[in-house]
Amino acid sequence: MNLKILLGLAEQEGLVDREERDELVGRSADPVVERILADNFHQAQMLSQEEMVSVDKMEAYEELIADLERDGVLDRTLDVLPSSEEMAERARTGVGLTRPELAVLLVDAKRALDSALLESELPEQDSLLADLGNYFPPEVAERFASLLPVYPLRRELVSTILANDVVNSQGVTFVGRVSAQTGAAAPAVVRAYRIARDVSGAGEHRAAIERLFGVIDQERWIALMDEADRIVSALTRWYLSHEDDRPLDEMIGRYADEVEQGLVHALELGPSEWVEERTAAIAEMTMDGIPEGIAARHALSTVLLHGPDVVDVAGATGRPSADVLAAFLHAGRAVYLDRLDETASTLEPDTPWQRWALQTVEDELVSVRRRLVERMLEAAPSLPPEEAVARYLLSRSRSVARLVRFMRSFESAPLDDVAPLMVAVRQVRALAT
Repeated sequence: MNLKILLGLAEQEGLVDREERDELVGRSADPVVERILADNFHQAQMLSQEEMVSVDKMEAYEELIADLERDGVLDRTLDVLPSSEEMAERARTGVGLTRPELAVLLVDAKRALDSALLESELPEQDSLLADLGNYFPPEVAERFASLLPVYPLRRELVSTILANDVVNSQGVTFVGRVSAQTGAAAPAVVRAYRIARDVSGAGEHRAAIERLFGVIDQERWIALMDEADRIVSALTRWYLSHEDDRPLDEMIGRYADEVEQGLVHALELGPSEWVEERTAAIAEMTMDGIPEGIAARHALSTVLLHGPDVVDVAGATGRPSADVLAAFLHAGRAVYLDRLDETASTLEPDTPWQRWALQTVEDELVSVRRRLVERMLEAAPSLPPEEAVARYLLSRSRSVARLVRFMRSFESAPLDDVAPLMVAVRQVRALAT
């Protein structure tokens, strides 16, 4: 239908006659089918991912169902979804939602998000015309690119494309969870997600991982997907907390190239032990059949996580981004931030509040590292980054000694709760004051 509307507009503008229009429709059949099959694959893949973790997300599903029911998007009875009491019982007994139930939620989550986006200004962003172009068969999109800005259903189609992308890649509860945690409206979450996705290169990275499905060990595949999603989720929260009303293309352009260059050069800039660990991890993954590019991006995900802060600090200090990234990496190892990040990644929260607390701590670890590096570079603007880090810590030797003593206690404590991490963040933050 959308294709016929666009070609109808082309015919109306005298860019094509009826015979050529019909020929274009015929030649577009294969690309249209391929796009439909790809969308079906992404939906099926997301349902499989949701199914694997369903039992751990029952509270999030219940919140989503309640929200959708309140907004009139679904009806538990008509849609054959569990009651609140049954949801609670399933959570208690370790039973998740079934695949058909998840399929209902996936469709309704997209519908609700589509409606919210349609009421916002986001679909009008000029940079999203590329998404509109990618929706249509290449031959049609290229030939009639001039008509895309005036396509009659531009807003509706862009909203649908955005909703499908977010839910198919991040899951049915993503937007609701981030909205509840940050207070941001759904369109703002989607905008931040889109910047995070493109700055981190997650779209291409995720597509490359998808092609490994059934090729590599399933646990490896899930780990790759989970880490890619974790980075996008963290960066989405970062962009929500660093509000900037510039157009999407400007925001993405400000950060994307610098972040990508950081990935390319990270192994030349980090401390030797950090480099050895990442190099070994990349080698191990490639031995397991994971392409080197995917393995490197996974092993160096911390560079993506801190990428926007690196760019901002470089802009504020006038330092090259490579110097700032080096300071981030050396500081992370020197004051145990890498160790705290590692601990946070192993925790498995049981409730939504525990999950939010953990994400808050993870965001604080990112923020503390930035503030610490800013202070280090301000204190020694002419020194190389590694020396600036060392001099700053030497000037605060008493605080460093307290941190070392604290970390001994931290390592000996049971690390199955977010509380020790919260105390640890406070200890590190003291170094930046």
